[in-house]
Amino acid sequence: MEKLTPTLLKSGLALKWWPYFLKAVNHFRNLCPTARISITPYQAWYGDIPDLSHMRVLGSRGWALLPSSKWKKMQSKSIQCQLLGYEGNREENVEVENPIVLEPSPLPIASGEANRSEEVGSGETTPDESPLGDTGWDPDQESTRSSIHVATDEREVPSEATEAHAEPWLPERSTRRQLPSRYILASTNFAFLATIARQLYLVARDIDQSEPRTFKEATQGPHRRLWWGGLKDEHGSLIENGRKALRGKWVFKLKRGENGQVLRYKARFVVRGFEQREGIDFNETFASVVKPMSYKMIFAIAAALDLELEQMDVKTAFLYGLVTEEIYVQQSEGFDDGSGRVCKLLRALYGLKQAPRVWYETLSTFLKALGFKPLLSDMGVFMKGHMFIAVYVDDLLIAGPSKDKIVAMTDLGPCKYYLGMSVRRDRATRSIFLSQTTYLEKVLRDFGMDQCAPNATPFSISKFGEPDSGYKATDELKEWYAKAIGSLMYLMLGTRPDIAFAVSLCSRHLGNPTNEHQTAVKRIFRYLKGSQNLELVYQGGLQPLLGYTDSDWAGDLETRRSTSGYVFNLGTGAISCISKRQMTVALSSCEAQYMGQTAAAKEAVWLRGLLQELLKE
Repeated sequence: MEKLTPTLLKSGLALKWWPYFLKAVNHFRNLCPTARISITPYQAWYGDIPDLSHMRVLGSRGWALLPSSKWKKMQSKSIQCQLLGYEGNREENVEVENPIVLEPSPLPIASGEANRSEEVGSGETTPDESPLGDTGWDPDQESTRSSIHVATDEREVPSEATEAHAEPWLPERSTRRQLPSRYILASTNFAFLATIARQLYLVARDIDQSEPRTFKEATQGPHRRLWWGGLKDEHGSLIENGRKALRGKWVFKLKRGENGQVLRYKARFVVRGFEQREGIDFNETFASVVKPMSYKMIFAIAAALDLELEQMDVKTAFLYGLVTEEIYVQQSEGFDDGSGRVCKLLRALYGLKQAPRVWYETLSTFLKALGFKPLLSDMGVFMKGHMFIAVYVDDLLIAGPSKDKIVAMTDLGPCKYYLGMSVRRDRATRSIFLSQTTYLEKVLRDFGMDQCAPNATPFSISKFGEPDSGYKATDELKEWYAKAIGSLMYLMLGTRPDIAFAVSLCSRHLGNPTNEHQTAVKRIFRYLKGSQNLELVYQGGLQPLLGYTDSDWAGDLETRRSTSGYVFNLGTGAISCISKRQMTVALSSCEAQYMGQTAAAKEAVWLRGLLQELLKE
């Protein structure tokens, strides 16, 4: 591979063509004599002398004739191409349907020797003579022919002026004693042989030239122009491959309590991870987090068994994970020393695409060392005896008879606010109340619905009118609609399963919403405004897992697909709920019910496995 670089750089072609150039370089090597056998590898293998008439400089431009089916009037019948290498070998003939004509590009001869080649060949070569065609070589006579004496005359002796300015056109002879050659080519066409020898030498020089060991040798040597080209290509590829220093910014966030009061002012330096390139400075990015069904089940079990509930926040969690990729980041604003230097990351930072995964692996290793094991049903939940740890990035929910101190954590005390949910507890009645009142108030303010009139139901129709032909929603409407649906889905997955069908109905039109769809979303907001104090309650002792499922038939008038849903309760509160349009059209109400029950059965199997793991001890 090291012999490939100068040839490829000299051609000026893109680096992506290197496989073809590698084959061509090997082809050239097979046509060059070697010190070990004194002949070319080609001649040693096939037994005859290689034909050099096909040799061209790699990257030579040519013209390929287009198929006649693609000829057009007043347009060229050929396209320009460049030589990448040679195809085939002695055993196979490659038929080219469309002829290719390469522009004349003889092998490179230094300008200093061009005149000498003309002088040498001025009286020796005729156009009709075949290159190496009449060599007179006979293997049977090799024992008697050990050398050739070439008679020279004055025309072959260069003048002193020419000799003073011309470069040596053959490699310097070694001081070692030369052994007689085994095979000698006898020909009267000495000028042509001299030219071919010079050309082969230049090709071999490009292939076998020594490599510089330092930057100074490369940039001050005879091939400095070519090495500078390689340096620029590499520097450019470093930028293209994402090795440049990533930018970052400060992100500020308020850590709030159950009533929305500020508990902590948090500032994080976040890397602009969108500047990273996959396969270069990041690979795997997935990191498991606790599922909503899992932490709701933990709340239900904690209420039934009267377990302690603690919330912990890991300080700068991502800084605990070591990154394996080579990543550079610019100095953070406000803490720049003005030197222009960049920082090489040893540990993960917020914003890196692989940071959540690195943190999860670090935390998982630590918890396993303490005796905790991740559940098979949910890798975001760790368990040790009757102690459970639900991991959502750097927010940990710990349930159990006692607390363990984990790394450098901030113990926020008894869990009162978790993932945007207010957690209220009554130990006397073994009850836990979950609500998202604070989050809902913020959402209503963000969408200008905090002063809206409340509504008693989340929706009024199950079918929207068809938009006008060619209608296309504005970017502002699409952005507003997507943000609204995302906010509503988080509420639905948290503590408001009652809006599941309405959110499912509106989310089907995310691609091209209309004003009618926007009105339907606002109706959901008005319903939430009038019921913002509703809570999800887990109360009493442990009870069996109970599920309900139902389905309509062809309820979607646009596609005639059915909508099915299910809800599973553990005790008095729901832990899993969904409303979803079926993937295919049901031929009957019975088939629609079976399809809905199939989805519910799969969820029941998973929930049962999760519950068995949590209660197995």
